Amino acid sequence: MPTPSFVRALALLSLAAGLASPRLFAEQPLPQPPLGLLERPLDEGWRFSLGENPGAQEPGYDDSGWRRVDLPHDWSIEARPGVPFHDPNTPDGVSVGYLHGGTGWYRKHFTVQKADAGREFEVVFDGVQQDADVWINGSYLGFQPHGYIGFHYALSGHLNPPGADNVIVVRALDPESNTRWYA
Repeated sequence: MPTPSFVRALALLSLAAGLASPRLFAEQPLPQPPLGLLERPLDEGWRFSLGENPGAQEPGYDDSGWRRVDLPHDWSIEARPGVPFHDPNTPDGVSVGYLHGGTGWYRKHFTVQKADAGREFEVVFDGVQQDADVWINGSYLGFQPHGYIGFHYALSGHLNPPGADNVIVVRALDPESNTRWYA
């Protein structure tokens, strides 16, 4: 039986709309002391699209026209055509910094290395603001409400063979009526 390894994507909480700086970790097989984790950065090279994107959770979805972003990323503070940056008419006003919410989609393509074949994998997010749906290779992993809570999902059984493309998809809903702030 192969030594289990865990791949973790840590989305460091920015308390903002969207995703923040995730990393991949792989647990070293024994006898590496003390079950140290190998960090594999996951914060660069995400694809992002603001708005609804029917079918975007499917692995074959064409995201080539999506904007490339590195994390942390907060789309709610980006300028949007025709939308005032600090809009006094937002439903929750000052509690959301007078910023508009919406839906943002993130897609990250990655491959599992041959050396990691047969290991256990999981993805862990320390936060996605505000409500998150997560998929891996078209398989729905789950829903996490409330952006201030970390969550994780097992990926084993959903990953493609080593060297083949995998895609993690996150749909982040930041409703107009909520609270947000930067610490």
